[in-house]
Amino acid sequence: MERKTHRRRTVAARKYKVESDQWDVLRVKEQLNTAKEEENSLQLEVEKTRIAAPFSGLVARRYVREGQSVSKGDRLFWVTAEAPLLMRFTLPERYFGRVRRLQQFEITSPDVPGEKHQSRVKEISPVIDPSSGTFEVLVELIGDHRSLHPA
Repeated sequence: MERKTHRRRTVAARKYKVESDQWDVLRVKEQLNTAKEEENSLQLEVEKTRIAAPFSGLVARRYVREGQSVSKGDRLFWVTAEAPLLMRFTLPERYFGRVRRLQQFEITSPDVPGEKHQSRVKEISPVIDPSSGTFEVLVELIGDHRSLHPA
C-alpha cells in the first residue's frame, strides 16, 4: 500500500511538474513577445530620427551638430539643388542697359583658377543700388560645370 501511495504521489508530482513547466514556457513566450514589441517600438523611434529631404540635392549649410536635440520646425540643413547652378552678382552701373536677358557670359572662379564656364543671363534687376552704384544680375551656368558647386 505504501508503494501505491508513493507511486500516486510521484505521478501527481510529475503531473504538477509538467503543468508548471508548461506555465514557464508560456511565461517565457510572453516575455519574448513583449521584448519583440519593445524592439519594434524602439525601431520606430529610431526611424523618426532619420532626416531626409523629399528631393535630391547637396547640403550647403548645416545648422545642427550630431547628437543635438531638435524640435519640430527647427532649421536643420540648407539643401540646395546641384543643377541648374545659378549665380547672383552685381555689376557696376556703367553696364546697366548693356546686359540683356539670355546674353551669354564667361564666368571664372577664384576657387578653380584657369577654368572658364559659360553662363546665360536669367534676370536683371531693374533697380540700381544708389549706395553702391551697382545692379544685380542672375545667371545660369550652362555646359559642364562639375568643378563648381552651390555654396
